Amino acid sequence: EWAFLASFEQQYGTTHPFFYACQFMEALKMAQDEHKFVFMYLHSPENPFTPPFCRETLSSELVVQFLDANFVSWGGLANRGEGLHLAMTLRPASFPFCALVAPASASGSASGSGGEDIAVLQQMEG
Repeated sequence: EWAFLASFEQQYGTTHPFFYACQFMEALKMAQDEHKFVFMYLHSPENPFTPPFCRETLSSELVVQFLDANFVSWGGLANRGEGLHLAMTLRPASFPFCALVAPASASGSASGSGGEDIAVLQQMEG
């Protein structure tokens, strides 16, 4: 999302994974077309663990190179828009919250912001 990207770059600079500034379901479709998973990051600026995670992990050249080579990255603000919808759907216990996501139609999957089913393959919280 544009709001997330602008907020992130204002605070932490431009060294970060290539976050697609689009709707989450568009990122999921891109990932499917490229035979990749989506790396989803829900950004919670008020969480005390967010700044060190963004500075030391998401801005790390090694992490950036790995994510850009292997995933379609999407980020959203956990307190508004699609990021809020996904946070309410996935209910992270803490932030920062990252997940590897793929399309799914199996039972037990979560519903994406467009109503499509998504599978959370792996998640990292706090």
